[in-house]
Amino acid sequence: MSRDRLEVVVQRDSDLPVARAVVARVTTGEPEVDEGARRVSGPVAGGVAALTGAVRSLADEGIELADIGLRRPTLDDVFLRLTGHRADPGEVAA
Repeated sequence: MSRDRLEVVVQRDSDLPVARAVVARVTTGEPEVDEGARRVSGPVAGGVAALTGAVRSLADEGIELADIGLRRPTLDDVFLRLTGHRADPGEVAA
């Protein structure tokens, strides 16, 4: 099972709702929206096919992108998903 995430960053805040709807069509889970970063992201199983589909759909909707890509999860992402909280860099295991 792929853990790749599709991340889309739009140029305009007003495009976030449409970008979220497009991402929702190609992801395997509920998309997350970071309004401050103008970013929509979600897990994908189709890899490049999901990315290609999203690019086409966003272009059809007239959405201008600042960035788009497939991202692999970092160790921090995995830790957060497993524990529900971020790792504290000051903590040292005994």
